[in-house]
Amino acid sequence: MKILFHHDAKHGWYQVSRADVERLGIQNQISRYSYENDGACYLEEDRDASLLFAALRDHKIAHRVDTGTYADDSPIRNYPRFAS
Repeated sequence: MKILFHHDAKHGWYQVSRADVERLGIQNQISRYSYENDGACYLEEDRDASLLFAALRDHKIAHRVDTGTYADDSPIRNYPRFAS
């Protein structure tokens, strides 16, 4: 699975599809600090990313993380909050 890590000067989010979040069964555990937009979920780097990586490990799903950096605030901050 390919995961994109987005970060700005203040915080970071791991991007995965909504379908992957549901397939991993973590959708009811995601906090209000994560976002979603157009079928993509942006899981905040602290608690919610830990849920993601634990679920990947439990399901034995290989993954790769690429990074995207924003000089200013990330546009992710303006996306709707994650809704389980």
